[in-house]
This record gives sequence, structure tokens and C-alpha cells, in this order.
Amino acid sequence: VVTTGTGAVARLADAVEVTDREPSTLSFEVTDVRFEAGSTARLDLVLKDTEGKWVPRDVPLRIEVADGDDVLLEDVVFAANVLEDQKTYAGGISGVLRDGTTSVGVTVMRPDTVFVTATPSNDREGIDAATQALSIEPGAVNKLVIALPEDPMIATAGEPFTVSLSLFDVNNNLVENTGREVLIDNTCSNFIASQVVDGVAELE
Repeated sequence: VVTTGTGAVARLADAVEVTDREPSTLSFEVTDVRFEAGSTARLDLVLKDTEGKWVPRDVPLRIEVADGDDVLLEDVVFAANVLEDQKTYAGGISGVLRDGTTSVGVTVMRPDTVFVTATPSNDREGIDAATQALSIEPGAVNKLVIALPEDPMIATAGEPFTVSLSLFDVNNNLVENTGREVLIDNTCSNFIASQVVDGVAELE
């Protein structure tokens, strides 16, 4: 309550909130931070007090996945029942963290360094948010793609031309640094060659 020099009284609603809750923080616990694109990354989300002890309390919050530029990943997939009353939107979910703990499952389809963040819905809860970085890497080699210089390609007999060889995983992510050896067999000219492909290679 504020009283002016003329005796007028003004009230600043909700200026101060008194609570018996101790400060606490959300924390991610992981056994690994490297996952293949398309696989499910598992993280345990736990509410802890200042001494690092589990706090069995319900907290409305949201969990989001973003890239290094803080842009939400719209194609990320969350496991069901991570939160109570779970609602899904592009790049995140919202709901209630029951009893201060849950298992979070997220699936990212593209290689990148991503950041999983859990934030209380009410910033006056006195709870610090949690962020965990994950390294998403390409999966195993699933296919070899041969690209010609032109489409359609018109080649002149006796004149060499270059083709591009690329390795991809099941989600069409380029797989690099594999050192995979492939055998090129041209049945028209009986041309056979062996080529090591590290993601992308050219063969003449």
C-alpha cells in the first residue's frame, strides 16, 4: 500500500508473495549425451532442493527442444505421458510434473547439437529452469546415392565423366567419416573400380 502526500492510497497488487517453499531447481540426469538421429534420447528430470535432494512436488512446466540459435525444432517427437495432462505443440510439450520427477523421451531426426529445456510455467514458483545439451549424430549407413553431373545425362563414348557418391542413413542424413569402401561395376563397359567414400566422394 502506498499513501501519497495528498492522502490518496494506491495498492500494488501481488507485489510481494510470502511462501514457505524453499528455493529449488529442475535438473536433468543423463547417462549419455550422444544419440543417433531418429533414436529416442532418454533424460530423467528431477526437482531438487538447494542440497540436491529430490523434492516430491507437482510443478506445471513446459519442456522444449531448440537448436543452437534457440529456434524450436518443429519435427522433434516427445514420448507420451512425460507430463500429466500433456499437451504438444511445435517444439515442445506442457503439463504437470508429478511428484517432482519424470522420464523424458525425445526423438530428433536431424544431426545437430540440440538443447532440451524444462521451464516452470509460473516464473514466481521460485524454481530454476534446467537445460541439457545433446549431440545428435547420423545413424548407420543405409544407402548409397549416385548422382550424375546432369539429369538426364548424355555421355560421349570414350570420354570420361564424374559421378558423385554419397552415403545416407535411414532418415536421409549424410553420413560422413565412415571410410566405407564401395565397388563400382559398369556392366556396359566392364569397368570395375573400388572407391572409399567418406560421406561424399567423386569418381571419374
